[in-house]
Amino acid sequence: MKLIAPYDADAVVLPTLALAEIESCNSGFATLAKPAVCPKPISWTLEALSPLIDDVLPLEVMTDRLLKTCGRFVVVPMDGQHFVRGGTKPTRLSGQDAVTISQNIHRISRDAQCIRRDPGENYFLIFQDHGQAVMCQESTQFQMNPGDVALIDSTKPSDFIFAGLHSQQISVHLPREEMHLRFGSKIQSGLGLLKQDALGLAMRAILVKMLEPKNHESGHLKEAFMGVFGSSLFERSGHGVSPRLRSNESLLSAALQQISLQYQDPSFNAMGLAATLNVPLRSLQRLFQRLGETPSRRILNARLNASHDRLNLQVGSLHTHYVSSVAYSCGFNDLSFFYREFRKKYGVTPGHIVNPC
Repeated sequence: MKLIAPYDADAVVLPTLALAEIESCNSGFATLAKPAVCPKPISWTLEALSPLIDDVLPLEVMTDRLLKTCGRFVVVPMDGQHFVRGGTKPTRLSGQDAVTISQNIHRISRDAQCIRRDPGENYFLIFQDHGQAVMCQESTQFQMNPGDVALIDSTKPSDFIFAGLHSQQISVHLPREEMHLRFGSKIQSGLGLLKQDALGLAMRAILVKMLEPKNHESGHLKEAFMGVFGSSLFERSGHGVSPRLRSNESLLSAALQQISLQYQDPSFNAMGLAATLNVPLRSLQRLFQRLGETPSRRILNARLNASHDRLNLQVGSLHTHYVSSVAYSCGFNDLSFFYREFRKKYGVTPGHIVNPC
């Protein structure tokens, strides 16, 4: 990744691209200008995180898929382009939404009008996987090569430039509220990590494990990922070691971590969480009011989300006992309660997820 100044004559934007280099960035939107120079060589490469998606889709289908997986964006094709090479592949990674996005369009923009119509609830932690791109937000612009990582705030205007070349990214969606509770003011868009960066490599290594189907509900991997991500935020802010957060932020972060790690234990409950954190239950309940829920509801939702993700991996399964085994493995010990709460949250029974017909 190369941080590109508003005008840098040596900046290389996209490989072998005879279109343009970035000349200026106005309110978060880069503009294409004069012909690009030859790309500077990349000294080493990384194995791709995912296979290159190479479907052929009508432009309007790609636009609709982006809306469903990432929110509202303006898709700008190349001149005369009506079809897109690529596609999208949504998934759940240790309880986090993520999507693989592949395209060969001109650019994708999220402007003020998009944000008004769709405010956005996430940060996008974007891993460049195939090809190259330029990502712009406010005054920050990054040239992304395979292996590079960038953090984009969905509540601010942003621009993603591909200039017609096939490019693929994996975007991990990080809920804003949870991120602010975990990391406070340290989380801001504009984080950029080179593929040679040790923290970037560590996040990528954990992401490889998270992408394995058997680990899609792994709370331990999520917390490992968040730990490395948090370290990168604190390093960027100029602190070699994570400073002590305000007590409430630190306590809530620890509570969310414990829920991710222990929700599969059927004996784990709000009282157990309070005991683990060595705080009164009432103090813990007041703390969770900031999230608009109780500790018990947070634990229940962690179990429901994990069971929903796991059932989706077995669509079409004919095993009659599969639903109950998923419920027990996700921390439920009462099947009637599991079925009732699952239907209340998702509008269908667990069996309907496995056998929708």
